[in-house]
Amino acid sequence: MTVNRFVLKERTWVIMALLLMSGAVDQLVATSTSVEERVTGDANFLLRALAIPAYLFVGWVLLRFPGGALRAMTRAGWVSLLVAAAFVSVTWSIEPAATIPRAALVAMTTLFGLSIATRFSREEFVSILATTCCLMVVIQLASVVLLYGLAVHHDIHFPAVRGLFLHKNIAGRNIVMGFIAALALFSLGRRRSAIVAMAVCTLGVLVTLSTSALAVLLSMGTVFLLIGFIRKQRALGISLAVTISAFIALAVISGLAEQIAVAAIEGVGKDATLSTRTLIWERLVSEVIPAKFMLGYGYNAFWSSPEGAMSVWNPRYFVPAHAHNGLLQTWVSFGLVGVIVLVAGYLKTLAVKLRLTLNRRGRDGGFELMFLVFFLITNFSEVSVLTYSGIIWVVFVFVCASRDEPTVAPFGDNPEPLKLAPVRR
Repeated sequence: MTVNRFVLKERTWVIMALLLMSGAVDQLVATSTSVEERVTGDANFLLRALAIPAYLFVGWVLLRFPGGALRAMTRAGWVSLLVAAAFVSVTWSIEPAATIPRAALVAMTTLFGLSIATRFSREEFVSILATTCCLMVVIQLASVVLLYGLAVHHDIHFPAVRGLFLHKNIAGRNIVMGFIAALALFSLGRRRSAIVAMAVCTLGVLVTLSTSALAVLLSMGTVFLLIGFIRKQRALGISLAVTISAFIALAVISGLAEQIAVAAIEGVGKDATLSTRTLIWERLVSEVIPAKFMLGYGYNAFWSSPEGAMSVWNPRYFVPAHAHNGLLQTWVSFGLVGVIVLVAGYLKTLAVKLRLTLNRRGRDGGFELMFLVFFLITNFSEVSVLTYSGIIWVVFVFVCASRDEPTVAPFGDNPEPLKLAPVRR
């Protein structure tokens, strides 16, 4: 088998694995009546079975490229440290029976991201992700015709099109990643493919009627333009970025940001509590986190334990499945120690990708920097940190462990193409 044929089959497998893991067909196998349970991935075995192709890819990479996988883990050392903390937290978890299997699941999900980083360069992965997200939209639109009852919300969100995702917002968040990849392809000079992918992903987000997803999509377009402006006008662009950041920081400190956010949310007809999210955050900050401030309650243990969420909220009415905020979720699981690792690791990764992007050395069309901003935004009201359902964490792990070298066939553990020695005459 030639290198090109092998690499094509490998890419196809990864696209299939990402598509199945993303949630794009979850409704075909989900049996729980609770959307929250299905989102956490604890509802039934079939949902977890959708990740089997990803796990098989992990096993193959670890067997054939152990050295490359180890280098990827080293490049994303702080991520590996967080995953290790998930296992170690069993020792203080309030629900060890929940922590152990969930730690194993997040470890496999993280290894999938590391395995992709082992086998594909930044530019290659941008193309893979764009293709995957376009296929999500194809499934989404086809399901409207073939499975209308599942594809369209028949509740307060009617007529939002979620496809076979569990919820329109989940569909929107995943498809936005394809838009980011399309912007990167455009920057890399693949204009025709980029325009097609942008159009497809924009359509996919629009039909979800997800205000949050559309806002993130527009934000990513703004970040893309800002990156281009800074590259051309370095001094002026950096000054503009610093000014915007300073204004945001000042608004947050002064309390003005809260007023602006409430006005903006109510202006688009949304609940100022973000569907009770702010109420969850208030209770976590005032009651839950101070009780186990330094080490937390153990990885994902709090939310399913009678000693955790069920003792704070009344199970007869409402018990949240997670914190609806990545930072607070980490604090509940690992305490202040975990938050320090997460924030320091994220800022370090952001600084590295910012330098590579502005110096045009990232060879990813600005994708990694845009994705890090996307990751930050989405974790404001949802949780993508150390999650084993969906692919946002997988992509984040790839970004932390990415490399520039192109894919080669599995004839050794060297990521560089083999070079023949000159023939002596």
